Amino acid sequence: MKKLLIFAKNNYIAVLIVIFIITLSFASQIPKVVIDPSSDGFMIKGDPEKTYYEKIIKEFGSDNRMIIFLKDRNLFSEDKIKAISEVLEKLEKYKYISKIETVYNQKNIKWRDGGLITEDFLDPFNLPSKEEILQAKRDAIENPILNSNLINKDGTAMAINIIIEKHPEIKSYDTLVSKEIESFLKPLNGVIEEYFQIGGPYFKKSLVEYIIKDQIKLVPLAVLVLFIVVIISLRSFYGALSPLVTAGLSVIWTFGFMGLIGIPINIITVIIPALIIVIGSTEDIHMISEYFEGLEHKQDRHFAIEFMANKMGIAIFLTAFTTIAGFSSIITNDITVLKQFGIVTTFGLIANFIITVFYTPAMLRLRGPLKAPTHSDRSDSNIFQKIANLGLKIVYFNRGFVFGVVVVITVAIGFGMNFLRINNDTISYFKKTSEIRLRADIVKEHLAGAQNFYIVVDAGKPGAFKNPHYLKEIYKIVNHLNETKYFSKSIGISDFIALVNQEMNEGNKKFYVIPESKELIAQYYLLFHRKDIENNVNADFSKANIIVKHNLTSSYELKNAIQEVQNYIKNNIDSSLKIKFTGENVLVNSAADTIAIGQAWSITLVLFIIFFIMSILFLNIKAGLLSLIPNIIPIFFAFGTMGYFGIDLNVGTAMIAAISIGIAVDDTIHLMVRYNSELKRMNDQDLAIQETIHSEVRAVVSTSIALTLGFSVLVLSNFLPVIHFGWLSAMVMVIALFADLIITPLLLSKTRLITLWDMLNIKLKQSVFNSVLFEGMKKWQIKKLVLSSKMKEFKEGEYIIKQGDKERTFYLLLDGKADVFRNTENGESIKITTFEDGQFFGEIALCGDIERTANVVAKTNCLTLEFDWESLERIRKFLPNITAKFFMNLSKVMSIRLKETTEKITKGV
Repeated sequence: MKKLLIFAKNNYIAVLIVIFIITLSFASQIPKVVIDPSSDGFMIKGDPEKTYYEKIIKEFGSDNRMIIFLKDRNLFSEDKIKAISEVLEKLEKYKYISKIETVYNQKNIKWRDGGLITEDFLDPFNLPSKEEILQAKRDAIENPILNSNLINKDGTAMAINIIIEKHPEIKSYDTLVSKEIESFLKPLNGVIEEYFQIGGPYFKKSLVEYIIKDQIKLVPLAVLVLFIVVIISLRSFYGALSPLVTAGLSVIWTFGFMGLIGIPINIITVIIPALIIVIGSTEDIHMISEYFEGLEHKQDRHFAIEFMANKMGIAIFLTAFTTIAGFSSIITNDITVLKQFGIVTTFGLIANFIITVFYTPAMLRLRGPLKAPTHSDRSDSNIFQKIANLGLKIVYFNRGFVFGVVVVITVAIGFGMNFLRINNDTISYFKKTSEIRLRADIVKEHLAGAQNFYIVVDAGKPGAFKNPHYLKEIYKIVNHLNETKYFSKSIGISDFIALVNQEMNEGNKKFYVIPESKELIAQYYLLFHRKDIENNVNADFSKANIIVKHNLTSSYELKNAIQEVQNYIKNNIDSSLKIKFTGENVLVNSAADTIAIGQAWSITLVLFIIFFIMSILFLNIKAGLLSLIPNIIPIFFAFGTMGYFGIDLNVGTAMIAAISIGIAVDDTIHLMVRYNSELKRMNDQDLAIQETIHSEVRAVVSTSIALTLGFSVLVLSNFLPVIHFGWLSAMVMVIALFADLIITPLLLSKTRLITLWDMLNIKLKQSVFNSVLFEGMKKWQIKKLVLSSKMKEFKEGEYIIKQGDKERTFYLLLDGKADVFRNTENGESIKITTFEDGQFFGEIALCGDIERTANVVAKTNCLTLEFDWESLERIRKFLPNITAKFFMNLSKVMSIRLKETTEKITKGV
């Protein structure tokens, strides 16, 4: 990664030209991006139930209808009917409407004056007398099929149901149709007290308008928030501009990618530009911060960029990888909008990574500041240093107590997850104050629900639903549906036969039942045209369809309701009948369980990826766990809060965990990498932690604030899932900041880190590997031990050990040569021997406060390992198995040398 950053610096002109050309290429694809307001994206991709649904709507007609709602105290007065007739005339001529259902064109089956009448309720184009109009009104209200379906109980509200043809090839089709129908309703203005359209194209048109409003509002706000936060934290206009440019380029690439592969903008992908602007800027902030630190050492662009590359190389790669992993895990979800969101954001973040790695050093080389802003002051007056000092005070107050308090609070809040509910209902995605919800509530108040689904009953043989037995089964199901608290209206073919039977018995309601005679049923069917019953029974009478209307706006309520009906069917209905629930409403809501499964899988996948990568990078499973703990805590807070506050798990909130882990872990990685660097330099854990926190606090706090405020922008969305996603993600960022400044240092204080890069880059001579201290150890074990120990350099001629000093350290020579001299009583210095790499000396000092018996002077520049009991004990805690072998070899050597010394003394005596 360092090499890529340096490459971009050295070839800055070529790099900027290539980025410009690629950006133009992606920009050319942006016009192909479309807005998708359909509900198909909220269904399970490749769901066989959807294929079944598409087959059923061909047989019984679409369940997705537009409703024109009319409400007036005198709805059946002549002037009102004439105004409505003008609207109906225009609707009937409109080429995209395939069917219109209204009170007027429904068959009025009524026993009157000693005979059965079977005619339309009313001809609005040829009005009868006022008395006949009022009679038609009474008949409609009394009709069990029409009541609460097309007319309310007192006749002051009615619905015109419209089935719209589908034409996906026509651009902005739903908006076009909805606007045309709105223009058709103009004759009602000033005549009908209240009227509006709802459902179908209107719903989709409104969705498109809300999506456009979100884009216009959220993206500029995200840019503004990011700019303000960065310019305040870095105190540099350039420092604030650079993240905006890389984020802007990333958005262009991302939209171009969407146009190229045909992924549309929907209520979930609409937030992607704002997310990329906010998330994509975090690495720029870290990089610019390191660049400025480099300028403090030397006011030279080349030096500052190389300083940045040395400090940020590993961290940039890891943070980009973990963030991309968080978003890419969403691709595993079966719900189309989530899969699309995962694909697009993954590409967007990869694009942002590429742009950041190449554009930032190239532009710094071209136009980077030559003087760092005065923000790196370590004095206590610096707000960032105050935060660092506060965090360190908490860490060192009582580590066990602090950790215990965090665990208790996390568990208490996380307990709220038990109250989480899953919801995938599209109506509930709108604010209660939105026009769509307000209109739906009005319809709910006066008529059966605006939402519906089908229960398809398949007898498997033609003519079955001319048989009293099978019609009675439908009758039982419909009655049960109408008696439950869940559904507002259910209509089956049994209602038509029962109604005729009632009227054939002079309107006696006790005869609203299925007759026993098959022949009588056949005669009743003759009273209907095919169009009258085509929604409720198929052409060969082998299948019947029950239309169920409801006002349920949550998946868990609908799921419970359907489960209750299924249980009833299982226990009370002929088992030979194949009964299935279907409909757009059912398909969308049945995908709710997939949200939970996808959530669990996404979290598991991203946690495993981060754990695996960090364990490999730091060559320690403990390091993998350490990177997860501070970032799992915010997830407990997020889901616990959702449970306590009754916020549903939906397509928006389902993304929080995987995304937040992927983002929040970035700062943890920066801290771990910096800690590893400082620990090698200082060889003191406490000092390394303090230096790490003080050095990284500005970038960590700045990025966290930028992310928090950036996510907070989303609360201004028109969609509740996006709003909940925004403020919950903002909360997660705040909790993650706390975890990074408190929990991460707590865990690091008990951990020594060695990176894979360290292992690969350290070069030890074969003579070192052959040292007796490393006998029986593998090369990687020797490297880990060396990297865990304190390295100390000595220049040529410098004393490593001085005769007469009392020290409790010994040295292993890694590189170079050292001469051993002994001072005699008469002041002469006698050379005894020369140590070369792989040899060690001074180990007797470990036995106690013993004076050094000779001088050891660096003959050349030397690199040594310095050991004392404190450092050996620290290494033992982190590398117990390796240290055990080291101690064994050391004890062997010391025993041999002690024996040799004893023999020399004995001979001397």
